[in-house]
Formats: sequence, C-alpha cells, structure tokens
Amino acid sequence: MTSIRLFLEDGEGTALTGFTWGKQTDDLVLCIAGGGGLVMPRYGDFADRLAARGFFVVALNTRGYGGGAGSMENVGMESNALDVVNALRQLGKERAHLVGWAGGNRVMRLVAARYGPLVRSVVLLAAGGLHGPTVDAETLRRAGEATSPQASMSEEERVRLVKACMFAPATGDARVRDFVESVLQAQAAGMIPSVTERAKAPDRDVWWGGGEAPLLVVQGLEDKMAPVENGRELKRQFEDRVRLVEVANAGHMLAYEQPQECVVAAVAFFTSVQEEALPLP
Repeated sequence: MTSIRLFLEDGEGTALTGFTWGKQTDDLVLCIAGGGGLVMPRYGDFADRLAARGFFVVALNTRGYGGGAGSMENVGMESNALDVVNALRQLGKERAHLVGWAGGNRVMRLVAARYGPLVRSVVLLAAGGLHGPTVDAETLRRAGEATSPQASMSEEERVRLVKACMFAPATGDARVRDFVESVLQAQAAGMIPSVTERAKAPDRDVWWGGGEAPLLVVQGLEDKMAPVENGRELKRQFEDRVRLVEVANAGHMLAYEQPQECVVAAVAFFTSVQEEALPLP
C-alpha cells in the first residue's frame, strides 16, 4: 500500500488523498467511500486482495477528507462525481472499473450515467437510494455521536451503537472497535472536515441505474443502513445488466467484514466484463 496525493486540473486547486495497491500497468479499479469520506480502513483488506489478483487499485478520500484540499462550499454528488472524472484523467487511464461504498456508489452511478465512455463497470457495495435504514432514529443519532471524540460515553457503548447500525451481529467486537478507533483518531487529527451546507443531489432517476454500465451489486444480508431490497430492486429493474451477490454475516461494512467474499465477486465480475468486451474470433 502506497499513499497518494492527486492534484486535479479543475482550476480550483483540488487535491485528493488516498492509497494505491498493485502495479500501475494493470487494469485500474478506482474506489471511493460514502458519507464517512475516508477509504481506510474500509477498503484496506479488500484492496490488498484485489491487487493480488492482478488489478491496480486506487482508493481516494472524498474532497477535503484525509488532508485533501479544495473548496467545501456546496459540495455534493455532482462535485464528487466531477472529482472522480478528473482523477481518472489525472491517472492517465482511458477507462476504469469503479467501486463505490454506500453513498459513494451513488456518486459512481452518477459518473457512469454522465461519463459512460470512461467506465468499464461499476461495483456497488451496500447499494442504497430506494429503501432506507431500518434502524430507529434514536439509535442512528447516538451512533453518530459515538464516533465523535467530544461525546462522553464508554468505549463499550461506542462499539455497541456503531455495531447496531453498521455491522452484522456475527462481526467480532474487536473488529468494530478497530473501526471506531480509526474514526476517532481521524476526527482528532482534523482529517474529517465539517460540511455545513451541501448541494442538492440530482434526482434519483438521473443516477439510480448507472447509465448503461454493467453493475455488480454486493449487499450484506444484515445491512440495516442500505437493506438488501435495494440490490434486489436494481436486479429486478435492469435484469441482465446487473449481477447481484448477497453476502451472509455482513452488514453495511461488508467489504471490511467479509473482504474475501467481496473480492471473489468483484474478480468474477471484472473477468466477465472483459470477456464480453473481446471481439468475436
């Protein structure tokens, strides 16, 4: 794993931070996170295993996160999608496989809808957008507080609340604790910016289907934030263009909880997309 700081040629001085795995000569897989903004530790095991299967993996933090630079005024799906496009151009690849986690896969679907020629395929980890969280509002609120250093609560309570929203019951508390601690450390280090006003997101029908790109939808069967019904609806609507994989013992953090299952699904999908693109003999 190598750290990266990517300066975008957008006229605004935007720079995105992140990490790379694998050889630059391999096919590019570009990953972004969701509302949390930071790709680590979310993508660590997943990216490492994917690179070992012959892919060049780049995981980029959202603008302003992880020590990145750029205007934080009215940021949102549109600006994040444009950052992805500019990052692809800066990386010098004509096309790439895109991976988005949670809210990040809405951004990647928007990229595919608006800039289709740049996209080989899109992987949606914990796809949402239609069926909302099944966790009660008070637990959600308290879980948000649990990742703030300013909140006065025990480590056990932080772990309990975050696990109730983001993880499957089978995931060990030590794994949840590592994630919570990473967020708390990032908060304390100023790696997570305060965003007071976000731009209005485009209508769902603009991004929901990801244009005409092949889609792999990977859903945790115990995801309480983006229930599995979202993936099933995408499969129902778009049929052959969507491959749906449902992962047992996985919640909203599925690629952190079950990285091997997610990598196996992604590699099989990327291989099928490449084979379909080959000219007939």
